Amino acid sequence: MRTLIRTLAILVIAFYAIALLVITPLLNVLPGWYVEKTWGRSLETRWVVLNPFKLSLDIASAELSEPDGSPFAALGETSVNLSLASLWREGVVLDELVVNDLFVRAVRSGETEFNFSDLLPPPSEESTDETVDEEPPGVTIRLLDFNASEIILQDQTREEPLESEWRGLDFKVADLSTVFDDDRPYTLNVTGPEGGTLQWEGFLSIPRRESQGSFVLDKLSMTRLWSLAEPWLEFVVEDGHLDISADYKVSWGEPLRYSIDGGALAISALDIQPGRRAQLEDTGVRLGSLAVNDIAVDSSTMSADIGAIEIGELDASGWMEDERISLAEMFLGASPPVDPNDPGPSAAATQQPALAQDPNDPAATQVATTTSPGEEEWRASIGIVTLADSSLRWRSPFTDPALLVVNPIDARIEQVNWPLSGDSPFSFSLAVNESATLSLDGGIALGEGNAQISYDLQGLPMSWANPNLPDNINASITGGALA
Repeated sequence: MRTLIRTLAILVIAFYAIALLVITPLLNVLPGWYVEKTWGRSLETRWVVLNPFKLSLDIASAELSEPDGSPFAALGETSVNLSLASLWREGVVLDELVVNDLFVRAVRSGETEFNFSDLLPPPSEESTDETVDEEPPGVTIRLLDFNASEIILQDQTREEPLESEWRGLDFKVADLSTVFDDDRPYTLNVTGPEGGTLQWEGFLSIPRRESQGSFVLDKLSMTRLWSLAEPWLEFVVEDGHLDISADYKVSWGEPLRYSIDGGALAISALDIQPGRRAQLEDTGVRLGSLAVNDIAVDSSTMSADIGAIEIGELDASGWMEDERISLAEMFLGASPPVDPNDPGPSAAATQQPALAQDPNDPAATQVATTTSPGEEEWRASIGIVTLADSSLRWRSPFTDPALLVVNPIDARIEQVNWPLSGDSPFSFSLAVNESATLSLDGGIALGEGNAQISYDLQGLPMSWANPNLPDNINASITGGALA
């Protein structure tokens, strides 16, 4: 027995000595040498310790450079702590995984080229069309604590290079496991470009493939979102903020199930202007506020409901000249000029030959029927939509004066359903150039295609119609009003 104890003591002392006197020095030298030799990059570490008492690998700091010496990635105090429970529990168990002050600068320089492409293994020559639903490896982390000081994303393939900086990424979760199916709480906090924040908390079960919780996205810059899609858009978003919040449940097993409850979306101070290359003066759209409240979505019942959509202080400006409509050009781009000498496509080229169909052919029946009688479809509803304190400045050759200022514009419609059904009460009112007014109210049955409307027009100056009089009429309207 004494010999056994002595042997175990020698083995423990030898393990501690090898970990501290052999492995630890090698961990401070070999990784940098290997990275330099393999990729031509510099890896510098302040100190790395294999702690045999805690069974942990501790890193004070580490910095990895680009081949040209510019910074690529860095991290502060980091610790990976292996648990003795790995000896009797399923999979690998970590008591703690802590990563602090992560910095990453990812750059896209080509269609499939990145500043980390040299670090990736070459693509496998073997490919298969079959997708195997593999179970995740067995890993349990009792405490995952991750935070990033800065993550920089750059895209140099665009005409105007895009750079996005994300700061303050903070993620904490206790008892995260791919083995045990208990719900594990987690929190995620992120500060995005220009101050937008994300707060996400809830419960997660990887074995059951489900999660539930809540998230709040606050004051995300609409300008930053526009910059991500800028190559495909004709307009510019000069200002605006986006807020989103909801409680959710999701299960990514088979079938996929999800639901959202108490959802809300808000856009404020949105300013949309023509693209920088467009020649569109006096054109733009500004939105004071858009609020979408009481959003509820459930995939199991195939339903989507919105309590209210409230639009406030919508201000649009534009004009029409010949065949040009400035607002359409701002969003869709200018239409190509029409060649008067081009006869266009011939009737033979545009006319499709009629195909004779056998009424008894099941294929013909399938084409003619878009939805089978027993097939379910999504149901949606909106409780109320309101437009308030809005205005339009519009210039065209069809009125005198050419510029009409429509202000205020107010509208309201209730009980909008999909599939279209039921009656939807509505009202609408506006004033033009502080002289003419128009109001409508009533109800519209969208599904049936009919409506009952009361309208009232007052103070419309008859002289506004002068530009529409035929040229061979040597006269003009000098007074009068229509009501």
